Amino acid sequence: APTFADSDKLGLIVAGGADSGLDPETLRSMGGQLWRYGNSGAQKVRAAGACSLRAGRYEEALERLMRSLELSDREEATQTGYFWLAMVHHHLGNAEESRQWYDKGVEALQRAVPSDPGQPTSKHPYYWLQWNVLFREASDLLGLDPEEELLKAKTRNETAEVPASANEGESKE
Repeated sequence: APTFADSDKLGLIVAGGADSGLDPETLRSMGGQLWRYGNSGAQKVRAAGACSLRAGRYEEALERLMRSLELSDREEATQTGYFWLAMVHHHLGNAEESRQWYDKGVEALQRAVPSDPGQPTSKHPYYWLQWNVLFREASDLLGLDPEEELLKAKTRNETAEVPASANEGESKE
């Protein structure tokens, strides 16, 4: 049986791709260990939710992922949860909720992209990598074009940044 330390490491590996090569029972066991021992830490709870998702236990994954959002005190860690939640809701048949979580994730991801392509992101490399892997996976699962979705999010973010006073001088004819 995997140890707690193994579960912690494997939970993070599972987060990196849909085909971890682990059977659902191993994933279920690992997720259970992470949940029992990590219920006070958002990262372990999120990894437990990821294991549940990968094992096809979607209701359980939803509970764990929502709990991880409650526990998280790091914005970049919370944002990786958005794509996990989009995928869980997709599997549960909740198309509207899936799209809402996906859009929230894409907008947060787009805001983190450096305005100058030559500059690095301000996000920790671990989260940046996981965020991008999950973004691509969620896009594929939902049948969306990731580049198109990033452009839409950029437009929404730029529109939201325009102060209301900038439009005051416009004619209302």
